[in-house]
Amino acid sequence: MGTWNNSDGLRVNFGISETTTILGGERAGEYRYDGPLHVTEFTIDGVDIPLADTMVSDTVSIPNGAHISHVEIYVVTAMDSAGEAATLDVGLIDQDMTTELDYNGLIVAETEANLATTGTLKEYFNATTEAGVLVGTTLTNTGIVTVGANTELFTSGKIIVRIYWFKP
Repeated sequence: MGTWNNSDGLRVNFGISETTTILGGERAGEYRYDGPLHVTEFTIDGVDIPLADTMVSDTVSIPNGAHISHVEIYVVTAMDSAGEAATLDVGLIDQDMTTELDYNGLIVAETEANLATTGTLKEYFNATTEAGVLVGTTLTNTGIVTVGANTELFTSGKIIVRIYWFKP
């Protein structure tokens, strides 16, 4: 649809432009899911996940005071890498965009093998294997979502990541 910069120099988006473009040009956003539960969701191609932990987008964030209920990954297209050893981290960086909150605070080293079947839905609750230490906790800072691959890069695949949270 379009964008406009207001008198303060802030960008204002309209229509489909209100959604955020992320790594690889996919879209991301946050919506209310069930009562007080919110979902921050993004879709990402495996080839766009870098080895260094990187912000998904500077506007894909979880607010200060949010309690992270759980995280989901839905495998749209099977993830693959050259040596079958790639793993995935999902975490948060502080809104100052320089201070790590925890780069694997939401998902820790999820294996390629667990993401290799199209249609797989993985859920990560507090104390679930591969769930990061921020799952089941309340944030004390606003966090911008990050992703990163470990060991080697993904060469194909597409996933949807959903972060479920609420404000107590």
